[in-house]
Amino acid sequence: MRSALGVPCNAPPWGVRVGVNLADGTTAWRHRSGTAAGQKIAGITFPIRFEMGMLAHGGTLTTAGGVAIAGAALDDLIRGYDMQKGETLWSMTLPAGGQATPMTYRGNGRQYVVIAAGGHGSLGTTPGD
Repeated sequence: MRSALGVPCNAPPWGVRVGVNLADGTTAWRHRSGTAAGQKIAGITFPIRFEMGMLAHGGTLTTAGGVAIAGAALDDLIRGYDMQKGETLWSMTLPAGGQATPMTYRGNGRQYVVIAAGGHGSLGTTPGD
């Protein structure tokens, strides 16, 4: 359900990440997730990287080191989050939209993170091969 401008009819945030206290089920933290950068709104590509909270298509990888990694937002970024506070630890621009769930593997004594960054046609993210 989008307006004539092509944006959702309800006000942002359109996507959040939430930490839950498993001891009592309460919300420990809540942060907007993703920006509108690169999205076309009324035929104009939105240039601003402001964490307004965008919808996401893809899952989150969680690590034993307390980092959650996601690349599913609409702004072609992959991000690492602190699982205790929900704060962004790092982000990196992907060559195409990362509407997928990241995975990790070890090799040569290092840990690597990979994601299928092929974009998503109907979402308007950067296409890739």
